[in-house]
Amino acid sequence: LVNLTEIDFGGNELRRTGWEALIGGLRQIDSLSTLNSWNGVQELFSGRLTRLEAPGKQLAAFALPFVARSSATLTALDLADNKFHISIEAELECSLRSIALCTALSLLRLGDNLLGAVGGKCLGESLLSLTRLETLDLRNTSLGQDGTEALGKGIRAAVGLRVLLLGRANLGGCGSAFESFRSLTDLRELEIGSNRLGSNGSAALCEVLPNLCKLEHLDLSE
Repeated sequence: LVNLTEIDFGGNELRRTGWEALIGGLRQIDSLSTLNSWNGVQELFSGRLTRLEAPGKQLAAFALPFVARSSATLTALDLADNKFHISIEAELECSLRSIALCTALSLLRLGDNLLGAVGGKCLGESLLSLTRLETLDLRNTSLGQDGTEALGKGIRAAVGLRVLLLGRANLGGCGSAFESFRSLTDLRELEIGSNRLGSNGSAALCEVLPNLCKLEHLDLSE
């Protein structure tokens, strides 16, 4: 297969075990540059990746085991709508913990994935390492109250955030999570619409907003 440059597995939910079975063979194809319409395969394998932007490509389980190789250079990671799923907790946890190694990240997008409480916990821990992060997109991730509370511990440490997108993330009335926003004094954009905050969540948010002195855009739309 010396001339093979592109493979499309679109529509096949290989998940982590499926990719693990394939990776050995894929790495032997030196000409391979494109998977599921994403260009960057050889850079991923060699640790020379600077941006991994593959929303909707179903490549998370394939790519995340390798991102640590580019930990010093990878600044953007976009795996929105990539079939993360809370029904396979061990796989989800293993995949998300890889992100903590990408300490150069300034942009992280994981929206439209069912992350749940396990995802919130893993990301909360990962944020402690991502000190350069400026944009975090977790829209439509079904975090729930437990996941939101766990995520809040990491957000409290992410003092460089400028954009935080949590719309439709099922935050509920988790007032303690909003308390973590107090440290985000550089935040410019905050989206938390369609979350049914309730009286407790709304009250907690109102208490925190005066601390966000650089905020330019606030989205509370339902």
